[in-house]
Amino acid sequence: MHQFRYIYVSDGTRGFLLDRIEEFDRTQLRLLSCTAGSCTIARAESPIDVRRAGSKREALSGSAPSLGETSATSQIPGIEYEIRFALEGESHGFGPAWGAALMPSVPDFHSRYGRLTQASVLGVSFGDLPLGYSWYSVKNLAEARWILISALEFEGTDLRLELAGVRILNSWMGTVVFRYRGVTHRLNGIRHARRVHVSEDAAGPNARRTFTAQVSTGKLELEIEARAPLAAFVLLERHGTTEIETTLFGDCEVRVRTRGAGDAVTHRAAGNCLLELKR
Repeated sequence: MHQFRYIYVSDGTRGFLLDRIEEFDRTQLRLLSCTAGSCTIARAESPIDVRRAGSKREALSGSAPSLGETSATSQIPGIEYEIRFALEGESHGFGPAWGAALMPSVPDFHSRYGRLTQASVLGVSFGDLPLGYSWYSVKNLAEARWILISALEFEGTDLRLELAGVRILNSWMGTVVFRYRGVTHRLNGIRHARRVHVSEDAAGPNARRTFTAQVSTGKLELEIEARAPLAAFVLLERHGTTEIETTLFGDCEVRVRTRGAGDAVTHRAAGNCLLELKR
Protein backbone atom coordinates (compact mmCIF):
# COMPACT_ATOMS: atom_id res chain seq x y z
CA MET A 1 0.00 0.00 0.00
CA HIS A 2 1.23 3.48 -0.92
CA GLN A 3 -0.13 6.36 1.14
CA PHE A 4 0.16 10.00 0.08
CA ARG A 5 -0.54 13.18 2.06
CA TYR A 6 0.08 16.64 0.62
CA ILE A 7 -0.58 20.34 0.92
CA TYR A 8 -0.32 22.96 -1.80
CA VAL A 9 -0.75 26.68 -2.41
CA SER A 10 -0.37 28.88 -5.49
CA ASP A 11 -0.75 32.60 -6.06
CA GLY A 12 -0.42 32.37 -9.85
CA THR A 13 3.30 33.14 -9.97
CA ARG A 14 4.70 31.29 -6.94
CA GLY A 15 3.68 28.16 -5.10
CA PHE A 16 4.67 24.93 -3.42
CA LEU A 17 3.47 21.34 -3.17
CA LEU A 18 4.63 19.30 -0.17
CA ASP A 19 4.08 15.51 -0.22
CA ARG A 20 4.60 12.92 2.50
CA ILE A 21 4.69 9.45 0.93
CA GLU A 22 4.66 6.20 2.89
CA GLU A 23 5.70 3.08 1.00
CA PHE A 24 6.15 -0.30 2.64
CA ASP A 25 9.52 0.20 4.40
CA ARG A 26 10.27 3.88 3.81
CA THR A 27 8.84 7.36 4.12
CA GLN A 28 9.63 10.03 1.56
CA LEU A 29 9.16 13.77 1.75
CA ARG A 30 8.90 15.57 -1.60
CA LEU A 31 8.82 19.35 -2.04
CA LEU A 32 8.01 21.06 -5.32
CA SER A 33 8.78 24.78 -5.05
CA CYS A 34 8.13 27.24 -7.87
CA THR A 35 9.00 30.93 -8.13
CA ALA A 36 9.99 33.36 -10.88
CA GLY A 37 9.11 30.88 -13.59
CA SER A 38 11.43 28.17 -12.23
CA CYS A 39 10.60 25.00 -10.27
CA THR A 40 12.82 22.76 -8.14
CA ILE A 41 12.13 19.40 -6.51
CA ALA A 42 13.74 18.29 -3.24
CA ARG A 43 13.34 14.86 -1.66
CA ALA A 44 14.14 13.44 1.74
CA GLU A 45 13.93 9.72 2.46
CA SER A 46 13.96 8.01 5.82
CA PRO A 47 16.39 7.37 7.31
CA ILE A 48 19.23 9.32 5.64
CA ASP A 49 18.86 10.28 2.04
CA VAL A 50 18.24 13.73 0.63
CA ARG A 51 18.36 14.37 -3.09
CA ARG A 52 17.81 17.76 -4.64
CA ALA A 53 17.02 17.96 -8.32
CA GLY A 54 20.07 19.11 -10.25
CA SER A 55 22.49 18.86 -7.32
CA LYS A 56 24.62 16.30 -5.52
CA ARG A 57 23.26 13.98 -2.83
CA GLU A 58 23.24 15.54 0.62
CA ALA A 59 23.18 13.98 4.08
CA LEU A 60 19.99 14.30 6.09
CA SER A 61 20.44 16.26 9.29
CA GLY A 62 18.51 18.46 11.69
CA SER A 63 15.15 17.69 13.29
CA ALA A 64 12.78 15.23 11.65
CA PRO A 65 10.47 16.88 9.09
CA SER A 66 6.74 17.00 9.77
CA LEU A 67 3.45 17.47 7.95
CA GLY A 68 0.59 17.85 10.41
CA GLU A 69 -2.92 19.31 10.29
CA THR A 70 -1.90 22.83 11.38
CA SER A 71 1.77 23.09 10.45
CA ALA A 72 4.71 21.57 8.64
CA THR A 73 8.39 22.09 9.43
CA SER A 74 11.77 20.91 8.20
CA GLN A 75 15.32 22.01 8.93
CA ILE A 76 16.94 19.51 6.57
CA PRO A 77 19.59 21.33 4.49
CA GLY A 78 18.21 21.97 1.02
CA ILE A 79 14.60 21.32 2.02
CA GLU A 80 13.92 23.91 4.74
CA TYR A 81 10.37 25.09 5.34
CA GLU A 82 8.09 26.37 8.07
CA ILE A 83 4.40 26.39 7.16
CA ARG A 84 1.39 27.40 9.27
CA PHE A 85 -2.22 26.93 8.16
CA ALA A 86 -5.79 26.59 9.38
CA LEU A 87 -8.16 23.94 8.01
CA GLU A 88 -11.93 23.81 7.86
CA GLY A 89 -13.49 21.02 9.87
CA GLU A 90 -15.02 18.73 7.25
CA SER A 91 -13.21 16.40 4.87
CA HIS A 92 -14.49 15.52 1.39
CA GLY A 93 -13.98 12.43 -0.71
CA PHE A 94 -13.65 13.38 -4.35
CA GLY A 95 -12.21 10.18 -5.78
CA PRO A 96 -14.32 7.22 -6.91
CA ALA A 97 -14.93 5.33 -3.67
CA TRP A 98 -16.49 2.48 -5.63
CA GLY A 99 -13.37 2.19 -7.82
CA ALA A 100 -10.86 2.04 -4.97
CA ALA A 101 -12.85 -0.76 -3.34
CA LEU A 102 -12.91 -2.82 -6.52
CA MET A 103 -9.57 -2.12 -8.24
CA PRO A 104 -6.10 -1.91 -6.65
CA SER A 105 -4.90 0.69 -9.18
CA VAL A 106 -7.60 3.27 -8.29
CA PRO A 107 -6.76 5.84 -5.54
CA ASP A 108 -9.28 7.04 -2.94
CA PHE A 109 -8.82 10.83 -2.95
CA HIS A 110 -9.88 12.97 0.04
CA SER A 111 -9.37 16.65 0.87
CA ARG A 112 -9.81 19.31 3.48
CA TYR A 113 -9.61 23.00 2.69
CA GLY A 114 -8.34 26.04 4.52
CA ARG A 115 -6.04 29.04 4.43
CA LEU A 116 -2.31 29.39 4.63
CA THR A 117 -1.44 31.62 7.58
CA GLN A 118 2.22 32.13 6.78
CA ALA A 119 5.07 30.15 5.30
CA SER A 120 8.74 30.26 4.48
CA VAL A 121 9.74 27.65 1.90
CA LEU A 122 13.38 27.52 0.80
CA GLY A 123 13.67 31.16 1.88
CA VAL A 124 10.59 32.36 -0.03
CA SER A 125 7.79 33.88 2.08
CA PHE A 126 4.09 33.30 1.47
CA GLY A 127 1.11 35.03 3.09
CA ASP A 128 -2.62 34.43 3.19
CA LEU A 129 -3.66 32.03 0.39
CA PRO A 130 -6.20 29.23 -0.11
CA LEU A 131 -4.67 25.87 0.80
CA GLY A 132 -5.54 22.31 -0.15
CA TYR A 133 -4.76 19.43 2.22
CA SER A 134 -5.29 16.05 0.56
CA TRP A 135 -4.56 12.37 1.06
CA TYR A 136 -5.07 9.11 -0.76
CA SER A 137 -3.87 5.52 -0.82
CA VAL A 138 -3.38 3.12 -3.71
CA LYS A 139 -2.30 -0.50 -3.72
CA ASN A 140 -0.91 -0.84 -7.24
CA LEU A 141 0.86 2.46 -7.82
CA ALA A 142 2.81 1.30 -10.89
CA GLU A 143 -0.43 0.60 -12.81
CA ALA A 144 -2.44 3.55 -11.47
CA ARG A 145 -3.35 6.36 -13.85
CA TRP A 146 -5.19 9.51 -12.83
CA ILE A 147 -6.07 13.12 -13.54
CA LEU A 148 -6.46 15.78 -10.85
CA ILE A 149 -8.01 19.23 -11.11
CA SER A 150 -7.90 21.30 -7.91
CA ALA A 151 -9.31 24.82 -8.19
CA LEU A 152 -9.63 26.36 -4.73
CA GLU A 153 -10.51 29.97 -5.53
CA PHE A 154 -12.44 31.51 -8.42
CA GLU A 155 -12.96 35.19 -9.14
CA GLY A 156 -16.08 36.74 -7.60
CA THR A 157 -17.72 33.53 -6.32
CA ASP A 158 -17.42 30.94 -3.56
CA LEU A 159 -17.03 28.16 -6.15
CA ARG A 160 -14.38 25.59 -5.20
CA LEU A 161 -13.87 22.39 -7.15
CA GLU A 162 -11.78 19.22 -7.17
CA LEU A 163 -12.07 16.53 -9.81
CA ALA A 164 -10.40 13.13 -10.01
CA GLY A 165 -10.28 11.16 -13.24
CA VAL A 166 -9.16 7.53 -13.18
CA ARG A 167 -8.40 5.23 -16.07
CA ILE A 168 -10.98 2.43 -16.28
CA LEU A 169 -11.55 0.26 -19.37
CA ASN A 170 -9.47 2.60 -21.55
CA SER A 171 -11.51 5.67 -20.60
CA TRP A 172 -11.05 8.49 -18.10
CA MET A 173 -13.92 8.37 -15.61
CA GLY A 174 -14.35 11.47 -13.45
CA THR A 175 -15.81 12.17 -10.01
CA VAL A 176 -15.96 15.55 -8.33
CA VAL A 177 -16.67 17.52 -5.17
CA PHE A 178 -17.54 21.21 -5.45
CA ARG A 179 -18.96 24.04 -3.37
CA TYR A 180 -21.25 26.57 -5.04
CA ARG A 181 -23.37 29.28 -3.42
CA GLY A 182 -22.79 27.85 0.03
CA VAL A 183 -23.74 24.25 -0.81
CA THR A 184 -21.22 21.40 -1.15
CA HIS A 185 -21.96 18.70 -3.73
CA ARG A 186 -20.19 15.31 -3.65
CA LEU A 187 -20.50 13.44 -6.92
CA ASN A 188 -18.23 10.45 -6.34
CA GLY A 189 -20.64 7.51 -6.55
CA ILE A 190 -20.74 5.12 -9.49
CA ARG A 191 -23.88 6.81 -10.85
CA HIS A 192 -22.01 10.13 -10.95
CA ALA A 193 -19.06 8.98 -13.09
CA ARG A 194 -18.63 10.99 -16.27
CA ARG A 195 -16.22 10.92 -19.15
CA VAL A 196 -13.18 13.14 -18.78
CA HIS A 197 -11.06 14.08 -21.78
CA VAL A 198 -7.39 15.05 -22.04
CA SER A 199 -5.97 16.73 -25.11
CA GLU A 200 -2.59 18.17 -26.00
CA ASP A 201 -1.77 20.80 -28.57
CA ALA A 202 1.93 20.15 -28.92
CA ALA A 203 2.55 22.46 -31.87
CA GLY A 204 4.43 25.75 -31.54
CA PRO A 205 5.40 27.89 -28.55
CA ASN A 206 1.84 27.84 -27.13
CA ALA A 207 1.68 24.07 -26.67
CA ARG A 208 -0.76 23.22 -23.89
CA ARG A 209 -2.61 20.41 -22.13
CA THR A 210 -6.38 20.66 -21.59
CA PHE A 211 -8.70 18.63 -19.35
CA THR A 212 -12.48 18.78 -19.92
CA ALA A 213 -15.42 17.24 -18.09
CA GLN A 214 -19.17 17.59 -17.66
CA VAL A 215 -21.01 16.83 -14.42
CA SER A 216 -24.58 17.20 -13.23
CA THR A 217 -26.38 17.25 -9.89
CA GLY A 218 -29.78 17.20 -11.57
CA LYS A 219 -30.35 20.87 -10.78
CA LEU A 220 -26.89 22.13 -11.71
CA GLU A 221 -24.91 21.27 -14.84
CA LEU A 222 -21.19 22.06 -14.96
CA GLU A 223 -18.91 22.21 -17.96
CA ILE A 224 -15.30 22.16 -16.73
CA GLU A 225 -12.22 23.08 -18.73
CA ALA A 226 -8.78 23.24 -17.11
CA ARG A 227 -5.58 23.95 -19.03
CA ALA A 228 -1.95 24.94 -18.74
CA PRO A 229 1.06 25.21 -21.06
CA LEU A 230 2.92 21.93 -21.46
CA ALA A 231 6.07 23.76 -20.32
CA ALA A 232 4.42 24.49 -16.94
CA PHE A 233 4.14 20.80 -16.03
CA VAL A 234 6.92 19.33 -13.90
CA LEU A 235 7.85 15.64 -13.91
CA LEU A 236 7.35 14.71 -10.25
CA GLU A 237 7.97 10.98 -10.31
CA ARG A 238 8.13 7.80 -12.36
CA HIS A 239 6.37 4.64 -11.22
CA GLY A 240 6.81 1.58 -13.41
CA THR A 241 6.05 2.74 -16.95
CA THR A 242 3.96 5.72 -15.75
CA GLU A 243 4.92 9.31 -15.00
CA ILE A 244 3.34 11.98 -12.78
CA GLU A 245 3.33 15.48 -14.30
CA THR A 246 2.06 18.40 -12.21
CA THR A 247 1.62 22.15 -12.44
CA LEU A 248 0.57 24.67 -9.79
CA PHE A 249 -0.32 27.29 -12.40
CA GLY A 250 -3.29 25.96 -14.32
CA ASP A 251 -6.36 27.88 -15.41
CA CYS A 252 -9.86 26.56 -14.79
CA GLU A 253 -13.11 27.73 -16.37
CA VAL A 254 -16.45 26.37 -15.16
CA ARG A 255 -19.75 27.12 -16.85
CA VAL A 256 -22.63 26.55 -14.43
CA ARG A 257 -26.16 26.18 -15.70
CA THR A 258 -29.06 26.06 -13.24
CA ARG A 259 -32.11 24.21 -14.47
CA GLY A 260 -34.83 26.68 -15.38
CA ALA A 261 -32.58 29.72 -14.90
CA GLY A 262 -31.62 30.54 -18.50
CA ASP A 263 -28.05 31.12 -19.61
CA ALA A 264 -25.01 29.55 -17.98
CA VAL A 265 -22.76 31.57 -15.69
CA THR A 266 -19.01 31.33 -16.34
CA HIS A 267 -16.50 31.37 -13.48
CA ARG A 268 -12.71 31.52 -13.88
CA ALA A 269 -9.66 30.72 -11.79
CA ALA A 270 -6.57 32.15 -13.44
CA GLY A 271 -3.16 30.56 -13.00
CA ASN A 272 -3.60 29.22 -9.46
CA CYS A 273 -4.93 25.68 -9.99
CA LEU A 274 -3.18 22.36 -9.44
CA LEU A 275 -3.41 20.12 -12.49
CA GLU A 276 -1.89 16.64 -12.50
CA LEU A 277 -1.69 13.78 -14.97
CA LYS A 278 -0.34 10.30 -14.21
CA ARG A 279 -0.14 8.27 -17.38
